[in-house]
Amino acid sequence: DCVDRGIPFDDILNIVTKNKTNPVRNLIFPLDKLPMPDRDLIFSQTFHKKSSKKAFFSSRGCPYSCSYCCNNIYHRLYKGKGRFVRKFSVDRLINEINDVSSKYRMDFVKFTDDCFVMKDDSWLREFSWRYKHEVDVPFNCYLRIDTITDSMLRLLKKAGCHSL
Repeated sequence: DCVDRGIPFDDILNIVTKNKTNPVRNLIFPLDKLPMPDRDLIFSQTFHKKSSKKAFFSSRGCPYSCSYCCNNIYHRLYKGKGRFVRKFSVDRLINEINDVSSKYRMDFVKFTDDCFVMKDDSWLREFSWRYKHEVDVPFNCYLRIDTITDSMLRLLKKAGCHSL
């Protein structure tokens, strides 16, 4: 309504805006301090209600600055504003997934991170074991082929990864 009527929307709750007078805010860290997302509105819509595929983020930011990607700009925009690449703890991520699966039909998980697998093998080892034992739903994720190792691929497969 504000856009249609030409009214500023700076004061709408939960909307972050950038104008000439306010600075770019610092990045949130650690991510675990964020509240669980409220998916009720999204999953009540017809398309999402019928879909048993649910999407999750395990992180924010990407360590790469590919020229074709928006992260190239974000790296410059958020320079000096905190740690750019941040990951949720495995505990938080598993809790969020289980919360969704307790409320909605979920037969497949899509991790929508720019780069799900990063250099932290310890995070992936913990995730792989806990996901298999506490969630056990097939999933897919995005990654960079030049950063993946055979051991990482084995961990993803054991966890239930069906496609990359």
